[in-house]
Amino acid sequence: MSRCIVNYVSRGREDYPKGQERLQSCLRRGLGANDGQLLLAYGLPPYSPSHEKSPYAFKYFAMKAAFAMGFEYAMWLDASVVPLKSMEPLWQILKERGVLVFKNPGCPENYFTSEDALNELGCSLEEAAKIEQICGGVVGFRCDSLLFQKMLLLATDGTAFRGGSNTSSDPKFKGHRHDQSCLSYLVHKYQIRKEPFEALSYSSGVTDKTILELRGIV
Repeated sequence: MSRCIVNYVSRGREDYPKGQERLQSCLRRGLGANDGQLLLAYGLPPYSPSHEKSPYAFKYFAMKAAFAMGFEYAMWLDASVVPLKSMEPLWQILKERGVLVFKNPGCPENYFTSEDALNELGCSLEEAAKIEQICGGVVGFRCDSLLFQKMLLLATDGTAFRGGSNTSSDPKFKGHRHDQSCLSYLVHKYQIRKEPFEALSYSSGVTDKTILELRGIV
């Protein structure tokens, strides 16, 4: 299967280009030729709305660009990610299911999704309280994924990714998480299996089972 690891960056609140350089270095340090071709760039992918207009839409347009280049599978890795070993087990999951997502413990949907976005998604506050978000930092899709196409539509609807007013009548609401909020609901709606927070882990929880470390950018 033709594979592509995708990451696009620009200047922001952190030094994302520095994180991308680290990601590139890690992936080229002998993790294996089968881990996929790298599609790394600075700035917006083709046809992507700006980050201000639709926050993090660029992630999905970057993967769309990979599919347009002929890749069958694309995996987005945030600039904060550090690969620790071969990603082959993750590619195999993606091949079998067509979607790769990870659990995000301690992140209920109602805490991190605006009410305007929930309305756009067709999700009540009561239902959102029962949904555990996925981690938006590492996601993978097969080129024919219905879920991916739905995310592209949400990325350009003007509300779902941006969050509308970014408020909620739920007193537990903390802030909208854009693409992560939207994908979390779709994963719940279509009953997509989520991988445990194990092969993907924050630095404090790294074990011998960790493949990708969320290290941050330092």
